[in-house]
Amino acid sequence: MKPSTSTRDHILRRVYQMAAGRRDGKYWDEAWEHIKDHISEAAGRDKPTHSVFVSRYRTRDGVAELIMQAASKPSDTESSFLTGPGGTATGAPCLIIRRWFNMTIGTCNGSEIDTLWVIADSDGKLVSAFPRAHPRRG
Repeated sequence: MKPSTSTRDHILRRVYQMAAGRRDGKYWDEAWEHIKDHISEAAGRDKPTHSVFVSRYRTRDGVAELIMQAASKPSDTESSFLTGPGGTATGAPCLIIRRWFNMTIGTCNGSEIDTLWVIADSDGKLVSAFPRAHPRRG
């Protein structure tokens, strides 16, 4: 399901502004709790598949650089619902922002990943961002 254009554009602007602004506030800290799981292989040791950013993007500034590119020129967006621990749906609406890059931004089980997924709530607050394999649409 696609969000309305005005809602989508509002969320994209908010996400971009958050990534471009200070990266030490409450919302960044909350999002970083999710994002930092994709900074090191060790963080996902207990997961069957775990993606990590390549070394260039393993900092707040590095991740913010990718998020700004995704929010300013997304390859795809999709309305969905946030999930809690264990993948349980919370029912809160969110926007999934995907951006395909012409470079490797992460790896998963030895495979290179060029797609960033950014998750934002319906107010445009950044929830998480991570590299994730995704088949491209034509």
